[in-house]
Amino acid sequence: MSIRGSLAVGALAGSILASAALAADSKSPTQAYMDYLDAVRKASSLSDVLPYLPAEYRGMLEARPKKDHPEWLARLKRPQA
Repeated sequence: MSIRGSLAVGALAGSILASAALAADSKSPTQAYMDYLDAVRKASSLSDVLPYLPAEYRGMLEARPKKDHPEWLARLKRPQA
């Protein structure tokens, strides 16, 4: 993974925690993140994961060509070290 890709994934993880906590007032940040991980694990397309992402990141992914969506889903599914 390139440095740019690593930075994007790192920023995504932080953004997910922050936005998930705001979007789901009744859920703890931990539960919101666990829900995101479960959604990523079960996702068969990028659109399955988009509702769990921050608006800015979601917009960036939606702007990508449809042919690139499977690659972005694979990046999200990759385990983070």
